[in-house]
Amino acid sequence: TVDPAKVRALRLKARRLAQTGKTEAALAAYVELLALDADDALAHVEVGALRAQLGQGAEAVAALRRAILAG
Repeated sequence: TVDPAKVRALRLKARRLAQTGKTEAALAAYVELLALDADDALAHVEVGALRAQLGQGAEAVAALRRAILAG
């Protein structure tokens, strides 16, 4: 089962990292969050945005597609 408190904590950590320009660390936190809850559409959107910032176009598109599917 998904631990909502852990998911919330990871989301906050990832947001803080992204806001302070630590894109790769934020991406890692979102990947960790998705390991706990693969159906988290918002996390997939954030992964897509971060991958786009890192110049990972194909991976960004794939993450956004997963967000749509997780809906």
